[in-house]
Amino acid sequence: MDNQYNLKDIEKALDLIPYYIWIKDGNGVYRYVNKAFADVLNVKKEFFIGKTDFDFGNEKIANQFETSDNRVRESGLPILSEDKVEIKSINKCLYFETFKQKFYINGEYTGWIMAIARNTTLYKRLDDSIEYEFNNISNKIFNAADNLEQNRKNKVGAIDDYNDRILMIIKELQNNLKATGINIFIYEKQEKKLKLFLKTCFDEEQLPSHLQIKIDDKMEYDFLNDKYREFLRINDVRNNIENIARVKADASGYINSISIKYGNELIGLLNVYYAEEKYPTVLQNDFIESATYKIGLLIKNRMLTNQLKSEIDKKLELEKIIAFENLKTDFLANLSHEFKTPINILLAASKMINTTLADNKDTYKDSINKYNNYIISNSYRLLKMVNNLFDITNIDKGYYELNLQLYNVVSIIENITMTVVKYLGGRRKIVFDTKEEEIISMCDYDSIEKVMLNLLSNAVKNTDSNNLISVTVKRSNDNKNIVVSVKNDGKTIDEKYAEFIFEKFTRLGSVLSRDAEGSGLGLCLARSLAQLQDGDLWFNTNEKKNCEFIFTIPIYKNYDKDMVNTGILNNSVEKCAIEFSDIYSI
Repeated sequence: MDNQYNLKDIEKALDLIPYYIWIKDGNGVYRYVNKAFADVLNVKKEFFIGKTDFDFGNEKIANQFETSDNRVRESGLPILSEDKVEIKSINKCLYFETFKQKFYINGEYTGWIMAIARNTTLYKRLDDSIEYEFNNISNKIFNAADNLEQNRKNKVGAIDDYNDRILMIIKELQNNLKATGINIFIYEKQEKKLKLFLKTCFDEEQLPSHLQIKIDDKMEYDFLNDKYREFLRINDVRNNIENIARVKADASGYINSISIKYGNELIGLLNVYYAEEKYPTVLQNDFIESATYKIGLLIKNRMLTNQLKSEIDKKLELEKIIAFENLKTDFLANLSHEFKTPINILLAASKMINTTLADNKDTYKDSINKYNNYIISNSYRLLKMVNNLFDITNIDKGYYELNLQLYNVVSIIENITMTVVKYLGGRRKIVFDTKEEEIISMCDYDSIEKVMLNLLSNAVKNTDSNNLISVTVKRSNDNKNIVVSVKNDGKTIDEKYAEFIFEKFTRLGSVLSRDAEGSGLGLCLARSLAQLQDGDLWFNTNEKKNCEFIFTIPIYKNYDKDMVNTGILNNSVEKCAIEFSDIYSI
């Protein structure tokens, strides 16, 4: 019986197949390609005929194809392979599952090869994205207990990146289906709403980004049971599922709505749109179902990841609250001690004065002076704590006011240092050194004095009479800042505490394991005062043998000399007495 078909009939049939089909001769020259193959490059079939892979400019791909062709020729066996192809003309990297075998002509083999390939780019991207999301949530689960803060800071898979990956996938799906566009709605179960998530078609007027659609239990049941799975005209959809598309009244074409599910849970809805002239010629239900299932996995994974992030953030917030409450408790306990000690001394000293006066002996004068000094020094100590609390509170609230004037900072630092030397009366070795006679800054005199007195009191508190305390003033290397250093011999501070010591209520004495009093506000206040003047204060971690604090304030260059305040006040010894009131060893 004669065949009822000819070569043209076969070629027409092959052109309807959505897979890529081609035939090459023994020299690698294309003898036939089907329409799907030509459509990849948006060219006609005749473009390939008579050419080899090396004629298309990508030698790497040409060698890759030639190697697999030769494997078929040499082995005589068909091969099934996965190929990655970078197509420069369309700026895409595509993946193919390719089947190749010998092609016989009239029963004879002359080196010809026939191949059929399926574009698996969408599956590859879906699988990669699922693996990426799975690794994200796995890492969060396993790391949550040990590294919560790092997880919060480094939010793996940012929302924008996640949306971009899903959008890339649905665009790839749109291309494979030759559809007009696709959109995805996410189902918010608690609100009973479908919310538009991503779209590849329709402008904002046709399909607003904020679109939300209320559904009831019956509609949820219908979605889970794929009631709207079949192709419908858009106007029918508008009537049947309450404007799920909500496009212009004059919109025409078809919509295929596929429920996105995770087990028996409704995740969302994927809508595939076809223009009137693009009604699909090939039904790809299994392909769409498979792609939608994997998209559902991606979205569900993201939901779980976001839920985990929320739980981690809540735990972190709770830990911060607990830490703050502990800090506040420690501070109040310490403050109670700090206030209680001088008050008890004041009361005891007052009682002793009364007792001494009652005895009416000739020696009463010396005793009264001794107890009176107790009263004064502990009054200073209370005053220091109140002043520090007052200043740090005003800084936190933004109420602290600076009296900025032009000063020669070298003179200020030297003056303060010499006042402390005078106050200590030789009980500590303090030296002042500088190569500068004048460096002008727009600064607040009182704030600079508070910073210096705090740094010097810390140095005195953590040294003895055999240690040296040095104060130096210089310019920064870029000549933009005045650099003031307060350094003392003896025990230094571990590098891990370099920032911790500047936190509120942290006592330097506890870090150095020395007996020292204090509310733990001094260094925090000193740094804040430096920063208010566009400077800074830090502990020098590069200094391994000594304990060195450095603070800076900007140099003021363009000024009128008549504007410089030259009336440097003699620093009050009483201010030193207040600052050093919690040091009992001097």
